[in-house]
Order: sequence, then structure tokens, then C-alpha cells
Amino acid sequence: MFREVNHRVKNNLQSVMLLLENQAASLEGEAFDAVNISRHRIYAMSLVHDKLIESSQLTSINMGLFLPQLVGHIKDTFQGATQVNVRVRAEELVIDVSLALPLALIVNEAVTNAFKYAFPDQKNGEIYVAFARVKEQYRLEIADNGKGMNTQEKTQKNSGMGLKLIHGLCEDIDARVSFQNASGTQIIVICDSETQQEEINLDVALNHLPDLNTN
Repeated sequence: MFREVNHRVKNNLQSVMLLLENQAASLEGEAFDAVNISRHRIYAMSLVHDKLIESSQLTSINMGLFLPQLVGHIKDTFQGATQVNVRVRAEELVIDVSLALPLALIVNEAVTNAFKYAFPDQKNGEIYVAFARVKEQYRLEIADNGKGMNTQEKTQKNSGMGLKLIHGLCEDIDARVSFQNASGTQIIVICDSETQQEEINLDVALNHLPDLNTN
């Protein structure tokens, strides 16, 4: 029954992605970018449910299999816009879906931002994604060798929607996040490997998003 529920949720999310894709076909500029980014976020959630259907445990995700597929999808979306090499190094750690989904959304936001902003001259670049267990903690790293992040963008107050979402998701899973400029941008998220969320709750993250009606 649980597998069937995940299957139906995945199908519904894919229907939403198709609707957004059709809508994006008639848009351009910032409107197109906004819809396209929404498609990426929904794909990340859809892929989580897809992996749950494949998993024998039904409530856990193998990050070593999941992250390369997620990042590969984002790369394919931006292919042609910039020549960027993407490397993913993820240990085959099986984690609860309540943690896997927020981490997937964090990766989506960070990698998408790297493709969009790190290489303004469309030069050759590199994006690196790593996930590992260090002692009793999980460590997620997303880095690029692009132009680096503006110092003011590191705070929630001055950051854009994507970075606000990252901050909110980290609060949701009690994770620490740091932003560094070291020959590019480096984002590190560290959370307790024993942390178990009873339910997937995006309310905290959404509370950090700007009010679009005021822009």
C-alpha cells in the first residue's frame, strides 16, 4: 500500500512538472526562469518518491544512487548554456526519507544557483557535490570554482529565494550550514546522522521565502 501511495504521488508530481513545462514554453526571461526552477524543485521531490518505490525498505533512500541522478538531471537542463563539468561523490548511505527530501532540495537549490550565477562568462567550470558520514554526522558539500558569492548574500536577510530556502530547510532538520568563498563558492551542511523527523515539514523553510506579492 505504501509503495502504491508513493507511486501515485510521483505520478501527480510528474503531471505538475508537465503542466509547468507547457507553461514555460510560452514564457521568457525571469518568468521562464522562475517556472523552470520550480520544475527542478518538483523533480527533486518526484525522484525521492521514485527511489522509495524501488527501495525494499520503502522509507529510506540510498544517497549514493540518488544524488548522481538528481545532479545529472540539473546538468542536462543547463547543458549548452555553459560548459561545466559536474562531479558527484556520494557514499552509499541509506537515510530516512524525512532527511533525504530536505537534503535533495538543498542540493537542487545550490547546484541550480551554481549553474545560473557562478559562471557569468559561460567559461569552463566545475561543480562538485559530496555526501558522506563523518563520525556521527552527515556532511553535504556543494562547491564550484566560479566567481564566488557576494558577502551579503550569505545571510538570510540579504539572500535570494534559493538561499533562503536552503537556510529554512537546514533549520527544519537541525543542520548547520556554512558558506565560504574559496576559489569559488562552497556550501557545507552538517546534520546529526541520528536525527529522525517524524514527518516531512516544509513550513519552516517556506516561512523564509520572500512575499512575492511585494516584489
